[in-house]
Amino acid sequence: NYEQIARLGIQIGDTVFVEKGGDIIPKIVGVDLTKRPEDGKPLTPPITCPVCNSKLIKEKTEIDLKCINESCPAILQGNLEHFVSKKGMDIQYLGSSIVKLLIDKGFIKNLVDIFHLYSRKEELLALEGFGEKSVDNLLSAIERSKSISLNQAIYALGIRHIGEKAAKTLSKKSGNLESFIKLNREDLENLSDFGPIMAESVIQWLENDKNIAMVEGLLKTGLKPKTIQNSQDTRFDGKTVVITGTLSQSRNDWKQRLENVGFKVTSSVSKSTDYLLAGEKAGSKLSKAQGFGTTILDEDGMSKLLEE
Repeated sequence: NYEQIARLGIQIGDTVFVEKGGDIIPKIVGVDLTKRPEDGKPLTPPITCPVCNSKLIKEKTEIDLKCINESCPAILQGNLEHFVSKKGMDIQYLGSSIVKLLIDKGFIKNLVDIFHLYSRKEELLALEGFGEKSVDNLLSAIERSKSISLNQAIYALGIRHIGEKAAKTLSKKSGNLESFIKLNREDLENLSDFGPIMAESVIQWLENDKNIAMVEGLLKTGLKPKTIQNSQDTRFDGKTVVITGTLSQSRNDWKQRLENVGFKVTSSVSKSTDYLLAGEKAGSKLSKAQGFGTTILDEDGMSKLLEE
């Protein structure tokens, strides 16, 4: 935040006063000028990206300096890490170090390339640290991701201002990726709980031909996300549930399933928690729920409740 640096007059080598902002976040509030070194230098904002040397920009409503070069390796890596993340495509075995390696080796130049890695299996096996099992695990995880839920696929695209909740709203509106890329301004402006900033961000993203070509490329690889089915059952609307312990299905799958019927999935148990979905080794959350008299169900019990 170079505006704050200028406001406080901070220089390189300065001794600064720090306090806990909101009792948590370290916040610099001033400079001890009595300890300023004679050779202190002002902090000058960079003009170019340290990775690709492209000119940086700063938008009027924001404080960040940003590189907007779509070919910048750092941007590509960030986009890829977001795309494969657990809340996105949930592709295991593609951590940041592996993503960087595959970019450096030229195996991945865009999101679509992830789904073509199967054709480069022999080249992957030739990389240091890649054995038959690790490569098979990676390729299997990529294949499984093709049937991820639609809202996760939309979130994975990395559209600005579109988080998990907004992605679910878009998925329910569109039904599939083919329809998603055909949404227009009127469609978005009529969505409930979807503000003008989010709508404008999606419109700008959809008006970029490169983004549309990328989604079409993903579809050609066999990506077919599952559509969220809107439940007509309102019994669980507004009810809260906490998930804890080791489950046979992934926590993400359970969260999706519960939210689809109206549950609000929260992370901590309180007096207002209606249900606890408890797997093995549930721990302190189970004890807390028992103390509050919360309804506690295992996976079979929760499945029966949903299917009644």
